[in-house]
Amino acid sequence: MNSYGGPLTVAAGHVNGLRRADVPAFLIAGSRGYHPSDVQGAPVLTFAIRRLVPALGFAGWSAPSSISWLIRHRARIDLLHIHMSRDLITLPIALAASRLGIPYVVQTHGMVDPPKNRLGAVLDSLATRRALRGAAAVFALTALEQRHLQEVVPGLKSQRLMNGLALPPETDGVDRRDGREPTVLFASRLHSRKRPSAFIRAAAQLRADGVRARFRLVGPDEGQGDNVRELLSELHDPAVEWVGPMAHASLQAELARASVFVLPSIDEPYPMAVLESMAHGTPVIVTESCGLADLIRQTNSGLVVDHSTAGLADAIDTIVTDLSLATTMGENARRAVREQASIDAVVDQLLDHYRASLSTGTRTAPAPESTR
Repeated sequence: MNSYGGPLTVAAGHVNGLRRADVPAFLIAGSRGYHPSDVQGAPVLTFAIRRLVPALGFAGWSAPSSISWLIRHRARIDLLHIHMSRDLITLPIALAASRLGIPYVVQTHGMVDPPKNRLGAVLDSLATRRALRGAAAVFALTALEQRHLQEVVPGLKSQRLMNGLALPPETDGVDRRDGREPTVLFASRLHSRKRPSAFIRAAAQLRADGVRARFRLVGPDEGQGDNVRELLSELHDPAVEWVGPMAHASLQAELARASVFVLPSIDEPYPMAVLESMAHGTPVIVTESCGLADLIRQTNSGLVVDHSTAGLADAIDTIVTDLSLATTMGENARRAVREQASIDAVVDQLLDHYRASLSTGTRTAPAPESTR
């Protein structure tokens, strides 16, 4: 898989929720050398990917065998829900579905915004606009995402849809420090937008000020690995570490054990790792440009800060030094997810959209088959 959390977690949650509602559903995805039978409990059919346009990074990967599969099974597919970005895996799927007459809906997760370079503009003119216009419904997380989609396709109508989440078991407000120093967690891709360096600088400031806490970065390198290694080498403090990527189950255990989850991203539309942390009863810290900032403020589920290192460090210090505050925020966070972002509520909305998108008559969804 070329996704860490985010759209993949959302898609798996949708599939699991639909299957609990007796709707046959499964994932199809591009994969590089790893072919699991399920993703987070959702059955998955994977297709080998290859790099087609290196200049596009992850967006330049292609999965041509997925199109062949779609053509073979088109008569048995009722509807496709495409978690789409400006890439060469999901865009061709959408265009093929349009040509084959397969109804599809699109969810862009904030990844289709006004192009920032000529390559993106060309891709929009060739594929993105056609893919969006051909969708029976387009889902957006925030008002900002809706505005961005309209800039890409003037007049495009989209629907607001939250990313549903299945609640993990209750933690009963137990002090998870268990006699240890509190753990401050960053869990995301090491990408420039996520600002792992800001997390490390805040950790260095707090450690220099005598704050007793451990700081852990979890996630794969997506361009910031060398910078992170250099900063950690300069800091030379074993209490601040990057442990690399983790399997989903291990990551959930990290989220549940953390004293506070920190995501210093700028212009992050809707970070699922933040919601997952909240679902575990973990207080969170995000920046004011995060799409979940209003929810966190309104429910007192954590702290919202500016983009400065000092503001980030102060917020971390506030939570790790006040166990009562951290416990209250954690309880509020779990309640907020249960009441406003549960997967069951989202699946009910999806089913209404799916029914509106389908013509009369039903077809049987094909069972996953090996492509290896």
